[in-house]
Amino acid sequence: MWTLATQQLSNLLFFHDKGTPSVKKLVVFLLLVLPVLLIGAFSYQQAYRDLTANTYARRQALAYLAAGITTEKLDRLKDIGVSLATRVRFRQLVAENKWREAIEILRSVPKDFPFIERLFLATPEGTLTADIPEVASLRGQNFSHRDWYRGVSRNWEPYVSEVYRRAAAYEPMPGYGWGVIVQQPTSTAFEARDVNPRRILIAYGLIFLFATSLAHIIVRAVSEREQAAREIGKLNEDLEQKAVELEAANKERNSLLTGV
Repeated sequence: MWTLATQQLSNLLFFHDKGTPSVKKLVVFLLLVLPVLLIGAFSYQQAYRDLTANTYARRQALAYLAAGITTEKLDRLKDIGVSLATRVRFRQLVAENKWREAIEILRSVPKDFPFIERLFLATPEGTLTADIPEVASLRGQNFSHRDWYRGVSRNWEPYVSEVYRRAAAYEPMPGYGWGVIVQQPTSTAFEARDVNPRRILIAYGLIFLFATSLAHIIVRAVSEREQAAREIGKLNEDLEQKAVELEAANKERNSLLTGV
């Protein structure tokens, strides 16, 4: 099999009518190495796309899970809000416009429910009358332009507003004095995607080096065989020339002997 492959390469390299031997060597070298490069590039791109899609799918699943948990918590907040607002004493104080007394009933809510940071009371027109924690500069301001007011006043039902920047200043976490912002760098999110294709790239790099070395050995072997064939051909030509000269010398000797 090796002899047959070498013979075919030799025919392609040196016994074709067109092209110089150097160009033919380059063509054969590329034919041996290029498939490895193409397969490696295709495998790398395919693995990269699959791992990227898998990473996005995992993040999407986490997003759906977070959305479900957030929805559940918001629904719980709505239930808590309805429960607090329907207290008999609280409703009596609000009906009598005793906002300070009414808000005092809710003062323990942030302690009882740590996920509730701030509460405030507003008139049906959207004017803030009392709040916990207290921000005196906000009392008396009208917030009817806010989404939460428009949503509630549409049907006078519990409503979860859009995200907005509140007028009250940011308050750090009670007891700690710091806030928490969570984020995930893209290098961490796509770590699995980046590591696996890198391994594939290294593996195909080693295969490419092996294929390059093998192609070099084959081309060199065929070149040496061609060189040997040329030398043998030259020796044959020399032998033929010597044979012709020897035959001529024999004829001349025979003619001389005949003449004597």
